[in-house]
Amino acid sequence: EDLSQQVWTRLAPVIVPVVQINETSHGILHPTEMIGRWKPYAINPHWRICCYPGKGHFGPHRDGDYVIDEHHRSLFTINGYLTDRPPWSGGATRFLRDQVEVYVTDQGIFGTHEDTILHRVESDRAGKAVVFLHGLMHDGEPLREGSTPKWLFRTDVLFERDPTTAPTRSSQQIEARQLLKKAETAEEQGHISEAIRLYNQAYRLDQTLEKHN
Repeated sequence: EDLSQQVWTRLAPVIVPVVQINETSHGILHPTEMIGRWKPYAINPHWRICCYPGKGHFGPHRDGDYVIDEHHRSLFTINGYLTDRPPWSGGATRFLRDQVEVYVTDQGIFGTHEDTILHRVESDRAGKAVVFLHGLMHDGEPLREGSTPKWLFRTDVLFERDPTTAPTRSSQQIEARQLLKKAETAEEQGHISEAIRLYNQAYRLDQTLEKHN
């Protein structure tokens, strides 16, 4: 937590002070659930350290969010690079078009066509980082032959929503979200039958939830 606080102290001045979300906001996971005014306040203290040992990639995806409660969750990913690497060695974080076409390459990995790449951030310098909305489609470029290992960390920027700007929900909608949370916990713990039962209960109470999961 001390490290997260130190990073937040340095990062806070360059993070947008407010994120206003509506039903059509781009780069936001489940925007209809997220409507409102959100302000950043901290770094997620749970960090993940990853290593690509001279090979490997991460196919096209969107990042998941870290949810504390209805009004406290992450919106931004932080990818921080931990190794100095030659510029020819690959491993960039590449941002892609939303409707990306994915195929299996000759090497048996998931790839995408060059014309779907909108922007790239090279993983060439220790201490370099990229911060972006979880919902943006991106991938980890395959490391090229002869590449040195690529080390990075992943964490998140946490946001707090002004409760007065959140959607008003009925008691049935609130119960549905409570069941959804229990279903997600059951799934994480490997209790699949129980998770399915809880998901179905939640979706019967609020059909809009099924569209977002």
